[in-house]
Amino acid sequence: MVPGLITSLLLPAFKSPSSPISAMTVPQEYAEVVAKLPDLQQVLQQQRPWMAGQPFQMKDGSITDAPKGKGNPWKGAYSNHGFWFKLEEGDQKMFDKLVARSYEEDKFLMRYELLEELKAVHGSDVDFIVAANQRGDLIGGVLRGGNTVAVHYVREDYRHSGIGFILIKELVTRARGYGIPDCPEQSSANKELTTTLVSPLYRSIERYDSFQAVKGSTLVHVTVFSPSGLDKIAQSSYRTLTDIDWTAVEKLLVQSNLSIETVKNWAKDGQITVVGDEKGDVKSFVRVVEAAGGYVKRIVVGPLVADSVAAAEAVLHAALLPMLNLTTDYVWNPDVHSLQRRTLHFRVPKDNNDVMGILRKLAGEGSIEVGRVEYQTFSTDKSIKFDAEKTFATEINY
Repeated sequence: MVPGLITSLLLPAFKSPSSPISAMTVPQEYAEVVAKLPDLQQVLQQQRPWMAGQPFQMKDGSITDAPKGKGNPWKGAYSNHGFWFKLEEGDQKMFDKLVARSYEEDKFLMRYELLEELKAVHGSDVDFIVAANQRGDLIGGVLRGGNTVAVHYVREDYRHSGIGFILIKELVTRARGYGIPDCPEQSSANKELTTTLVSPLYRSIERYDSFQAVKGSTLVHVTVFSPSGLDKIAQSSYRTLTDIDWTAVEKLLVQSNLSIETVKNWAKDGQITVVGDEKGDVKSFVRVVEAAGGYVKRIVVGPLVADSVAAAEAVLHAALLPMLNLTTDYVWNPDVHSLQRRTLHFRVPKDNNDVMGILRKLAGEGSIEVGRVEYQTFSTDKSIKFDAEKTFATEINY
């Protein structure tokens, strides 16, 4: 808990009257019950532990006659720490706020375009659920496209309260078609759902009896600062392909939890680089995008799938070379947008023994940082494990 972040809840830029969750509307019959709830500032004050490492001393949120699961269009819920919040369907405007908050408070790597990208691939089979506190302020959200949970975020001041778990639980319930009056034929009802969560939240999901959370691959976040070793990445005899054989690309997607439709949509926006051998056979592909937030955008690399280490290095070199501007970068007048001045982010399978060697070469005189938090893939049906020999980096949406 960071006390200074409490004041950020009052920023006027994120309290628009036109927002679908900007004002709390409580059915009259529940007004007296909601009035019994502790004040939000009191709850936040209680969330600060008196001693480092000691558990929070919180009030029990077990008011039995409160509007839990009542009302339309919102659904009420209670956190483990005793304050009420509501769940509601979000739109692009609310997703923009979620992305902005995630960057300002946590330096997350989300992108404003993600919601529209998912709609372009999955049509109406996209579900975005937001959580709001008693004042109507956005406190978290979860986004599904097809059978993949693409985004899951809760603001820091509200974590460890069970909100993230409730968001996932609600998403799974909706995806299975429970309680949805007009569930479209193309929805993900009864589909297998997959996602990647931080390990502590995965352990909470694992205890949820309504579905079987099947453990998959373990991932770690790796950051490369000021990479200066691009010339050390082997190019070998590979070449960038412009006439892409999508059937060959699809073969690389086996056990990578990606659909060919998603990759094709990325290619339309120029986010994909594909490399092949002298015969033109596809050997690797990588996606490189810029995350939201800041004047100098952070570079997100992934997924990176290749049939060999040499092919992985070749496609990484091809994708990053256009960002290297040595002719405009000087000590007295640095080009802050040139590759060697920027930060690269990767999420890599923990059991891939080759990727760290590639990233060390890429870093050159720069530095590498491996995040302490591990991420766990899981599915509601079968285990989703990335092919450790072919998957060098996965997609990042946090």
